[in-house]
Amino acid sequence: MAYLITKMLLCLLLAALLGLLIGWQLRSLLLGTRQRALQDALDDCQQQLHRAEQERDEIFLKAERLEAANQDLNARLMEAPADEEEEAQPANADLATIARRLQALERTNQLLQSRIDNLDFRSGSQPLRELGMLDSEQIEMFRRIGIETTSQLLDHARDEESREAILRQTTVDADELKRLTEVADLLRIPGITSHSANLLQAGGIHSIAALADKKAYRLALKLKRVNAEKHLLSTAPGASIVGQWINAAIAMRNQS
Repeated sequence: MAYLITKMLLCLLLAALLGLLIGWQLRSLLLGTRQRALQDALDDCQQQLHRAEQERDEIFLKAERLEAANQDLNARLMEAPADEEEEAQPANADLATIARRLQALERTNQLLQSRIDNLDFRSGSQPLRELGMLDSEQIEMFRRIGIETTSQLLDHARDEESREAILRQTTVDADELKRLTEVADLLRIPGITSHSANLLQAGGIHSIAALADKKAYRLALKLKRVNAEKHLLSTAPGASIVGQWINAAIAMRNQS
């Protein structure tokens, strides 16, 4: 009888160990699949960033070449013969061609500058309406007092007196204004959007100084957990991206 009981206990123990082993293998497989998916998403974002930076560099190069051509054409205009009657008609034709070319160059320069401005996603300043934190009436109230972007908000809310003036002239309360200025401050970090700033706030990061004190791996894990609960981003930023934010925050803190 004791032999049978001992054999049954051994069988149960082996079954339990086998179950633990299978569970551990399944967990490793699931974690590996999710990690690969996150890495693929990160690689895709980095490739898009690299392509955008390449396009931006090409546009700057074209703008420089156009500026050089513009200066050359201006020099030709200054040197164009104007006192020789036999060359008056050819000179006038050349001047008309040069004028048209200058107008075309000016339009091209404006187009290139517009594209450069659109690519400048690292400028840090965004329209208040893009934050999704104010309704249309509140946005109009801010516009009337000269605040349309996050950088203008930071300029107008530097001290207590200025913040009190904003509260008197708008319908936001002190807590809402505090959160607005915190998001605007975080947007100064290259790569941080309004959505990722909201995620950082949900993770307890309310300023550049607070971000500068964090460790990339630990903060990335925390943001991943918070995002799983609140679904603020389609994919939480990885440790490498968070590390870039932290390095930028440290640099900005050291400069202030």
